[in-house]
Amino acid sequence: MALAAGGDVEEKVTRLREQIAQLGGGTGARGRGQEPEPDGNGAELRGPLGELLTGGLPRGAVTECADSSTLLAELLAEATAAGLSAGLVGAPGLALAAVEERGGDLSRLVAVPEPGAAGLRVVAALLEGLDVVVYRAPAERPAAPRGATRPTPNRLPAAQERSLKAKLARGRAALVIVGASVSSPALRLRGQIAALHGIGRGTGRIAGVTLKVAAARRGAPDLRGEVLLGRGPEA
Repeated sequence: MALAAGGDVEEKVTRLREQIAQLGGGTGARGRGQEPEPDGNGAELRGPLGELLTGGLPRGAVTECADSSTLLAELLAEATAAGLSAGLVGAPGLALAAVEERGGDLSRLVAVPEPGAAGLRVVAALLEGLDVVVYRAPAERPAAPRGATRPTPNRLPAAQERSLKAKLARGRAALVIVGASVSSPALRLRGQIAALHGIGRGTGRIAGVTLKVAAARRGAPDLRGEVLLGRGPEA
């Protein structure tokens, strides 16, 4: 389900809450008096990425993710295929068809591709009722310091980060931030295309992708591996 652009902030948030109610909600919000689940009880993914990412996405915490459309499409596909409710905020370049092609359930996905200035309000609303929320931070980057040879990495402003973490601490949603760094994320996830399958010399179409994935979970050994998405070279 995609929320069209337009309308003021309050209207968008109201419509989002209506969509969450239609999904039946997730487990993003704890009931009154309900104790938080133990650390390690994450939002489990169903698929090759989930097999590598043991423990799933940490609930009540932030995952910092590389800006890779292939990785994001797979993450959302595996989350919704596992029966989780998911939200996608601020990633207009990510085709929802790619999520569906990878086995995702679009009926369990709320997408707000262009939230405008309401981005963080939209994220906060989704965190109240969904299992997994992916937020693509605005692309603007601060100016590089004088003499720097590389652009300064985009960093989520401290006040915004504190606000989101406070919201997370009161619920059980997993927040994935893309395109911006945060302080002490519970998980850092990186993905890089290693090979494309199904393409011959000037012919054919992409039938599969091998993705190199690196996952650094706070307090645990780093995980690295290759994930085959779709059909491999022998298919």
